[in-house]
Amino acid sequence: TLSLHDALPISAGSLAGIFCIGNVLPHLPAGRLVAFLMDVKKLLAPGGIWIFQTVNFDPILKLEDHVFPERRFPADELTFLRWYEDIRVDRLSFHTALMGPVGEIFAGEVVLYPRTSVDYLLAHRNAGFTKLAHFADFGGRGFSPEEQSGSVYVFRVEP
Repeated sequence: TLSLHDALPISAGSLAGIFCIGNVLPHLPAGRLVAFLMDVKKLLAPGGIWIFQTVNFDPILKLEDHVFPERRFPADELTFLRWYEDIRVDRLSFHTALMGPVGEIFAGEVVLYPRTSVDYLLAHRNAGFTKLAHFADFGGRGFSPEEQSGSVYVFRVEP
């Protein structure tokens, strides 16, 4: 298995910060999260900042399925659909579809490995990170585990 450190030609301890958006971490199976966090830590300089964004899965994990609001693009006659099915504590199916005037243009499905906010906090603490902040969005709105929102975490690597 190729680690993040092996894949990137970046010297250990050379980065002041790493930024990850777009709900990437739920694509990592449970057994890969710790190794990924250790790779991030290895790349960061002492005191370096690690910021990542994900969906707040806390309320979603209480559901059997979840449908996101449709995204409509009237000028192009397109509708983007997203939904979760078969939601379990350790995995769920994420579906997407792009619909056009004559039907489906694209459809996809991927397995995600959701984690609660507490799971992320504990994994980071165990990997040697200190939480600096936790927001519901990039505007700095306060995070609530009961609210369907995003989740933006800010951590620092301890020197």
